[in-house]
Amino acid sequence: MNFTQISYFLAILRTGTFTGAADDSFISQSSMSKQIKALEDELGVKLFKREHSKVYLSEAGYEFFAFAEKAASDRLDLEASMKRFSSKHQGTIIIGSIPVVTAYGISGMFAKFQVEMLKKGANINFDLYSEEQNTVFHALKNNRIDLAFLRPPYLSKDLYESITVAVDDFVFICHKDNPLSKALSLDIKCLKNERIILLTPRSTLYQVCIAELGRNGLKDNVVATTGRHAVILEMVSNKLGVTLLPRKLLNNAAFPNLRTVELTSPIKTELVLTKQKDKTFNPTTMKFWEFVKKNYEINKT
Repeated sequence: MNFTQISYFLAILRTGTFTGAADDSFISQSSMSKQIKALEDELGVKLFKREHSKVYLSEAGYEFFAFAEKAASDRLDLEASMKRFSSKHQGTIIIGSIPVVTAYGISGMFAKFQVEMLKKGANINFDLYSEEQNTVFHALKNNRIDLAFLRPPYLSKDLYESITVAVDDFVFICHKDNPLSKALSLDIKCLKNERIILLTPRSTLYQVCIAELGRNGLKDNVVATTGRHAVILEMVSNKLGVTLLPRKLLNNAAFPNLRTVELTSPIKTELVLTKQKDKTFNPTTMKFWEFVKKNYEINKT
């Protein structure tokens, strides 16, 4: 077992397909499949169930998921810490993000900046640390990363400066066979008979959802939580429950049997790029900050 195999396993969960994971990892689908098969052979279990082009976690896969998340997180923490001792990372931007890189076009943002800098003769690298909100925030706070893409609610304006790069709204997501999928819009109270699956309590999105469900007496309807939205969508796709998520987190191509329904009382969420106000950054990092501010900032007024 190696970290590359673990990262491929998590990429499949993040994208929902071997093809999407291979594209995100810049390798061929056949190479991706061989690495996962080698991992399964070593463990002596099947991590995924395969049905046509779709893949689903097996029971063993759910067990392995917790280990894979921790191993990937520990490795990224270590790598970020080690780079602090090197003078070679002046052309490197150490950046953290909650798991929304594909959904909100962050990878495209990276690519455009790299192209712009290449025209000026500079070769730029991104070291991306992807985890749930609290973990990324603490990495930012403890100087293990320089910049972070986060949900903003608990960011102090005295300590942190932020650029809003996306605004999204929550939608109700269910299987197409669910009777509620036919509604044009619905009130949260309509979920009184539904099994609700949410992101982990460590996520800002969980706090938003659980507050709304609590106001409507539906906290007890939450039957499961998990750290990755792709896992939630897979569970909903298998008719294990329903969910509330920001609209852009649903990959319709990967989950064609899922439907979204508007909420009658809209719930908004933002994505921001943030940094510590009193920290000194290398010139490359500051150039990226200014690039995002110029090209991607959303003026909410």
